[in-house]
Amino acid sequence: MKQNVHYWIKTTGSSFFSFCVICMMVPVISCKNLSYQAYPPELEHAIDLFFLENKTDDVLNCLESDILRSQPENILQVIQIFKAAALSESNRADSAAIIIQQVNTDKLEKRDQYYYNSIQALTLFRLNKYPQSFEIIAGLLALEPFDIRCLALNERITARILSYYESYEDAIRLLLFSSKRYREKGLEKSVSVNSKFLANIYTHLGSFEEAMLEINEAEKTFVAYKDHEELYYLYLVAINTTIQMKELDKAQRYAKLAMETDNFMSDNQKKASIYNYLGSIANLNGDHHRAIAMFRNVLEIDDDYFGSERRKVTACISLASIYNSLNNREKAKEYASYAIKIIGDNEYNHSKFEAYRQLSDSFTTRDPLSSFIYLDSAQYYLEKHHQLSTASMVDFVKTDYQLNEATRKIDQIMEATKRQKISLLFGIITLIFLTVIYLIVSVFRKRIYHTSMELVRKNITQLNREKKISEVINQHKELIRNEAISPYLSNDQKATLLYLDFKEWLKENKAYLDPDLNLNYAAREMATNRSYLSAAINQQGMKFTELINKYRIEEVIRIFEDSLDPRFHKNLDEIALEVGFQAKSTFYDSFRKETGMTPSQFREYIRFEKRPDYKSLAN
Repeated sequence: MKQNVHYWIKTTGSSFFSFCVICMMVPVISCKNLSYQAYPPELEHAIDLFFLENKTDDVLNCLESDILRSQPENILQVIQIFKAAALSESNRADSAAIIIQQVNTDKLEKRDQYYYNSIQALTLFRLNKYPQSFEIIAGLLALEPFDIRCLALNERITARILSYYESYEDAIRLLLFSSKRYREKGLEKSVSVNSKFLANIYTHLGSFEEAMLEINEAEKTFVAYKDHEELYYLYLVAINTTIQMKELDKAQRYAKLAMETDNFMSDNQKKASIYNYLGSIANLNGDHHRAIAMFRNVLEIDDDYFGSERRKVTACISLASIYNSLNNREKAKEYASYAIKIIGDNEYNHSKFEAYRQLSDSFTTRDPLSSFIYLDSAQYYLEKHHQLSTASMVDFVKTDYQLNEATRKIDQIMEATKRQKISLLFGIITLIFLTVIYLIVSVFRKRIYHTSMELVRKNITQLNREKKISEVINQHKELIRNEAISPYLSNDQKATLLYLDFKEWLKENKAYLDPDLNLNYAAREMATNRSYLSAAINQQGMKFTELINKYRIEEVIRIFEDSLDPRFHKNLDEIALEVGFQAKSTFYDSFRKETGMTPSQFREYIRFEKRPDYKSLAN
């Protein structure tokens, strides 16, 4: 069943969202005109509190009002829906799921049903059932929303699901949509919550500067609102970002700030998260003893908090890695096996990969056969993870050009009558204009023909002259290469000649398509020294890898422009591999550096507009 859901997500996403682009625009225009049954003021107030972020206790208290106990059946069901919502957002998703299952959907009005589906998707998301959550939200995004705040929440959940499956660009785009809607409703703190998630995605992409900008802006808002809960989770993102930046002092500072938030020691979930990060920091600092102590602290915490499995699995895998590095294979085996036991039937494929890899390492020296078997299991789970990670779950709005196109279509429909009148007048004017042009062309046709033939003759003469010049240049190059002349060339001249030969070799052989191409191999093929070739390239103001990536980006652009190229219909990750990129982040960074656009933006620009002057865009 789970595989079928995954298949549905992957195969229907592209065609589904082409329709949803327009559907998501229409609600923003027309939702104010939707008519629906008004809720009692106490219930409306509870819903407002829910969308203010981290007001779950206030929501639950408000829903217990005596006034709300004697209401129509559908109102009573809505009360249960938002009780589940508050529980989901307070780490009690299991209880929320029970309440959601008990809701009588036959009694729900349209607005009630919209809330029900949205909160059901939220609860499934909190239970880490991402495909099931996505399946519900996919249907909601095509509907007119009864509450823009709820639409923004649905977009946030979808973005987080996409982020989990490594569709980072689509996740960023949806978070920006969500933030725009929150901003329209004056929910500044909700915008900052989205900034927290954006920072986490930017960290995954290696865009640390952008991540820190989002973190700093969000911190100001959370401090102003005195929201210690959001500050705590923001500091966790900051710890992860600074660890990836190898700035361990800053990571330690953010860990201290996180521990200084309210209720830290009384919250087992928060303690487990901090101990895992403190262990990572200590391990990177080479303090294995402290790192082991921190990770063991995680395992000693009671399992009475939501998400305990993931945090304990992380701790076990980290302990196995440390013990393997210390050559204590027995301990490494113990913790890697424990991690696999905790995971059980859960689909934590990447965690399974890490656990089996550490288990394989623990058997390397004493039982190579077992090591190979566990390594094979690790490879299996890694491939299973990548099957979901590399496949785009949803082909969401790719560029702003498509969004603008959808908006233009809506405007055209609204102004159809006006255009018909203008078209009639324009048709008459066009007919007169074409008649005049035809007469002018007829008069000057012969003159134009003779002029054109004269230009052709001149061009042929010019081409012949250029061919002779080219032959002279080639003879000159051969003369330069002659051993009798070579001693009289300066080092700069020799370097320039080597650089030109190298570029010619790259173009003729398309050697840049080889993902394993390196300076040593290129130097051997050019029959020269690695240092000489490197110096020759550097003399031109670039590095070896920059030059190779430049040719690869040009190859990608050729693929985008040629619909007959067999690689034209492949996705971006596949094309990146085809042209020699091994890392997704390197591909995106190189493309943005060369063109000033992301690959998806550039591709869609070519399809819907025209090819941009990407060199000028990069500048």
